[in-house]
Amino acid sequence: MDINSQNLAITHSKIDLILQARERKYNNLIKRSGNPIYILKNRRAQLVNPAWENLFGYSRNEALSTNFDFYTTIAPECRKVIAYKLDKIISDPNPNCIYKFKALTKQGKKVFIEASIRTITWQGESAFQCIYNAILNNQKAIENQVRIQDNVILTQNYARNNQSTRNMLHDFYNILAEIHKIPTKNEIESISNGSSSIYNKLDQIIEVYNRETNLTSQLLQLNTKKDIKYCSLDLDKIIADQLADLRKILGNRININLELDKNLLPIYGNQSEIEKVLVNLAANAKDAMKNFGELTIRTKNLLITDSKITKIHQTSPGYYVCFEMKDTGTGIKKTWLDKIFTPFFTSKPAKHGMGLGLPIVQGIIRNHKGWIEVDSEPGFGAIFKIFLPAF
Repeated sequence: MDINSQNLAITHSKIDLILQARERKYNNLIKRSGNPIYILKNRRAQLVNPAWENLFGYSRNEALSTNFDFYTTIAPECRKVIAYKLDKIISDPNPNCIYKFKALTKQGKKVFIEASIRTITWQGESAFQCIYNAILNNQKAIENQVRIQDNVILTQNYARNNQSTRNMLHDFYNILAEIHKIPTKNEIESISNGSSSIYNKLDQIIEVYNRETNLTSQLLQLNTKKDIKYCSLDLDKIIADQLADLRKILGNRININLELDKNLLPIYGNQSEIEKVLVNLAANAKDAMKNFGELTIRTKNLLITDSKITKIHQTSPGYYVCFEMKDTGTGIKKTWLDKIFTPFFTSKPAKHGMGLGLPIVQGIIRNHKGWIEVDSEPGFGAIFKIFLPAF
């Protein structure tokens, strides 16, 4: 080894010693800090200090183990927002790193925290360093602040993605329109000499086309803001006019009972949208009754004066029109009741529903300044109650 090589090796060795000394000093500073601190890389902790262990109840060995998901220390309702925040920190060279959220201890206790998050280089790779600056005590005030902050972030994220989603759906819809130009059975018969295999394949194509067209239409409805015109409507008349269509949806083995209030107050709404509510609820009831049973449609006037109810639904006390649809189907599990209005949630088998009907119903009702409630138990059917302001 020549003199230059020896000098280079010595220089590298000195640099390594300096870096190791700095890392030991950094680690000691973190360990002695009274603030809970951790370093996170690929959702795995690389370092936690004693203050963090004391706050969360996990030992250092637990936190650093390969099967420990650090997101379990974040309250479930905050995890999406924290993930979004970390993505923003990576992409933004000057992010606002101070963030308030709800953390979750090993014992299941929720703790309100103000945290400072930034990116660092850890062992040659990018990682997150998080320092908890304060444990916040005013729970109600912080809950409201966290909720507002979360809504702002999620709304910004939604707005950024919503336009591209609509563009994709329109492109897909155009593709389906091209598929619809396939020859009819009669046209194929003239060139196929009655081949049953060709018929079967054509039926499959038509089935897929119909299913995907329906799905795309529903997705477009969820993702498109429309200029909807409202006017005074007679809900009883809309139900009566839709009765023939509802019977077609339900089939001959499901009876419809009407219990309509003859003195029903008018509502302020859009007839086409209200008809979609009827159709979606009827289709949902048909699936729940497995094509056999009884569907009761009831309307009545209600005077709601309980401010707690109207505050929950962000509306005002006064007269409401209550529209109920009760089926004799299989009922809904309690664990599902909070999920049935979530897009794409469905308990139906594959190819029998995409979980968009009820979210569309909820969206329409909210646009009409109303709300929807569900009462159900397994084996006892379900009642969907819709409350719309009287006009």
